Amino acid sequence: MLNQQTYRTRIFYLLAVAFAVLFIRLGSAPVYILDEAKNAQCAREMWLRGDWIVPTFNAELRTDKPALHYWFMRLSYTLGGASPFSARFFSALAGWLLIAVTLFQTKRWAGKEIGFFSALALLLSTHYLFEFRLAVPDPYLILFTALGLFAGFSFLETHKSSFIWGAGLALGLAALAKGPVAFALPGIIFLIYILIRKKWHVFKDAHVWGAGVFALALAVPWYYLVHVKTGGAFTSGFFLDHNLNRFSAEKEGHGGPFFVTMLMVLIGMMPLSFPAILGFRKKYGFLQQPLYVFAAVVVAVYVLFFSISSTKLPNYPMPCYPFAAILCGYILCEVFEGRFRIPLPIWIIWLLFAVAIPVGGFFALRNEPDLAHLAGLALLLLVLPVGLLIAFIWRNRVTIS
Repeated sequence: MLNQQTYRTRIFYLLAVAFAVLFIRLGSAPVYILDEAKNAQCAREMWLRGDWIVPTFNAELRTDKPALHYWFMRLSYTLGGASPFSARFFSALAGWLLIAVTLFQTKRWAGKEIGFFSALALLLSTHYLFEFRLAVPDPYLILFTALGLFAGFSFLETHKSSFIWGAGLALGLAALAKGPVAFALPGIIFLIYILIRKKWHVFKDAHVWGAGVFALALAVPWYYLVHVKTGGAFTSGFFLDHNLNRFSAEKEGHGGPFFVTMLMVLIGMMPLSFPAILGFRKKYGFLQQPLYVFAAVVVAVYVLFFSISSTKLPNYPMPCYPFAAILCGYILCEVFEGRFRIPLPIWIIWLLFAVAIPVGGFFALRNEPDLAHLAGLALLLLVLPVGLLIAFIWRNRVTIS
């Protein structure tokens, strides 16, 4: 059990490291990825026109995404000018906030050790850190969806009305970040959890229905205004093409077999996802804790939904990452407290990935003319295999002669 001073010190260092890896050299790489370029330029055009409603790219209507991330980028442009750093600033801030939220929410429901290790699991996810350093809408969706899910879970466990209204606020903003998926999947998650926990009484609570109306009231006005201003073109392009058609048909070559979404999450939550799976095979008692049950439901719903979807991208199931991190954090805590020993094959898999990341990053950057000057930075990630070997020696008490 950590004493209070040690715990506070660990939290300080964890949040400081999270801030550093999310913000250091955030604007050093140019905005050259197509998605980043379109989002950053669209926000810039809206900023220059003083327009809060209609998103355009190269003066043509862009129906790919709703407006929330454009608004945040506009604010950043206003404060610091249009630049790669400004376009990515609020994405990185969302990433840091989500680590803090995961830490303190998990601490509240599962204890400070699990809270710390859950936040650490999220921080160790290379995919997570990469996504939250991009000028794309996903960081906003992931943050507000997680806030809504945590708030909804807190309401179901405490029956305090303030939590369900907080969930309505967060999910309304999430719908402005990515669309109807921000309502649909959390709704399914809450319904399944209510069925599991037999909390039927919540359907009689007027606050639940009021919070639902509140969430719609936050999101619907912008969708209505952009529908009117574009003569229905945005509505058709966004809801039919970028939502319904992406689910029912493969778009832009982003398809794959049913299991690929699960694989995306496992790789995205590396390095702790694989030992977590092995740990759960031997640790069924964790499902007695409500937060772990809820986290398992969140992960299962997102993975299953996007496994069924015809279009599959690594960022689609990412709203489940904070909750996958809770499950990984549980196993990590078991390891550090000596109740679970990581098998040798997992250490070998980790080492292979730890070597592949800096080496692959070096050659990938060197082959990009605009980024070749940053290739040497990838070799700094050699600290990963070195740290892994140190951890292996320490945890397994291996003696080197």
